[in-house]
Amino acid sequence: MIDAQGSQVAFSNAIAESDGSILLRVVDCSDGGLGLCSPVYVPRGTQIVVQVMTEDASRVVEHEVKMRVQRSTMVARAPAYYLGASLVDPAQSGSVVRAILATVSTTADTGDSSGAAKGAAA
Repeated sequence: MIDAQGSQVAFSNAIAESDGSILLRVVDCSDGGLGLCSPVYVPRGTQIVVQVMTEDASRVVEHEVKMRVQRSTMVARAPAYYLGASLVDPAQSGSVVRAILATVSTTADTGDSSGAAKGAAA
């Protein structure tokens, strides 16, 4: 999820969830940040708050991290943008990256590839 509260970037009610967030898909993960697929263009340099949902022992765990969009590229005719986002506080990366990788490892075994995230401009 990316959140637009308190930001110069505001999402239309027509595309945002009721809380003002946008649903995203995590498509890449590294120690420095995340690759996100977004239905909405988010300008480079925008600070966003990303909430990543992972599963841990059959329960959903939510991780919230502050990120900065470094790259925003349209990847399909349908509204689809690849957002390359770096962590504002790199100290947060360890727990989030480990949780995402553990979820990917688990879903690879079961065949479920539905990685989810929500975000908002900070």
